[in-house]
Amino acid sequence: MSRLQLPPLECGDTILVSDESFMASSIKWVTQSMGEPLSLVSHVIGAISPVLCSEALFRNTIHEFKPHTSKRTVIIYRPRHLSLEDKIKIKEYCYSVRDNLYGFWKLIPQLRDGLMMRFTGWDPMTRIANRMTSKYQLCHEHWALAMEHATGNKLFFGGPWWELNPDSMSDWCGTNPLDFELIFSHVKGE
Repeated sequence: MSRLQLPPLECGDTILVSDESFMASSIKWVTQSMGEPLSLVSHVIGAISPVLCSEALFRNTIHEFKPHTSKRTVIIYRPRHLSLEDKIKIKEYCYSVRDNLYGFWKLIPQLRDGLMMRFTGWDPMTRIANRMTSKYQLCHEHWALAMEHATGNKLFFGGPWWELNPDSMSDWCGTNPLDFELIFSHVKGE
């Protein structure tokens, strides 16, 4: 199995990934907007140093980032305007929420909203259950909150943290080249 050769990471890099698991495929399908091609990514990870990342899994974790096999999609965007102070705040935030439980129960309203958007074209963007607490985070909320905490920009990824998903974050980064630099892209199958 071949490994990907990634560029050196920096604190603040947004790592968007996906594989072909049932969960990843379901997330990509639900977060796809009407008329949009199938989402490429299903999960968000944030780099906090050249070797460490912060990731919301069963708990918020900080671990060494290891290049994934070439059987995965990996897209990495680097924010262009983070200061050293911002990067310190990102790390502080990620360490402060380490070990918080994953917000599994938030997947239900996200599924509801995604299905409404997919079948009716109407995106309710209510996400009321998700907005109620930022303690139990989904992967994309975790990273969006870290960036908001560091920069003070509540719309860092184009919307408030409770309205985002991995696909919308990928779309925002990819369509705002003045704010985000694409530093790596490996799309499975291309």
